Amino acid sequence: YYDRFLNQSQALNFNNQNIGFARIATPSLDQNVWLVDDQDFNLKKYNNTYFTIDINTPLDLIVDPEQYDMNFMREYQNLLFINDANSGVLIFDNMGNYKTRLPVKGLTYISFFGDNLVYIKDGSLYMINIYTYKEKVYTRDEFKNVTNAVITDKRLYFISKDTLFIYYFEENK
Repeated sequence: YYDRFLNQSQALNFNNQNIGFARIATPSLDQNVWLVDDQDFNLKKYNNTYFTIDINTPLDLIVDPEQYDMNFMREYQNLLFINDANSGVLIFDNMGNYKTRLPVKGLTYISFFGDNLVYIKDGSLYMINIYTYKEKVYTRDEFKNVTNAVITDKRLYFISKDTLFIYYFEENK
């Protein structure tokens, strides 16, 4: 992966004693790696320098270990977001402490714009403020077959099965 300065990172060797099977992982802002270990169903922060687990948070009290589909993870603004398609978006602080869950089921991808978590569901674009949880919804006919959305300064990128749409976007404050 690439760090925040677009420098390629070194290859990672995970110690098998500390990590059983990591289904999803993401780089952390301190150049380590967050991952979900399916073997013991824990959220772990792996230290690349010392090859140790710095943070270990059990997930079995937060998510049903028999029915989960964690498919996306990202650290953003000192918060860790894990998308579980069966229960919603789980939010943790930068120490691995569980904060809350956004009960949005069935997502495969989330993105971020400013202080907002962005996703597409049922033909609408949703923007949820990650601090206040205030929600904005944009609905248009063009959004019906869209699967992913990414917003940059003034552009909105929609991805459908075989097409990339680019729109001019200016958020109303």
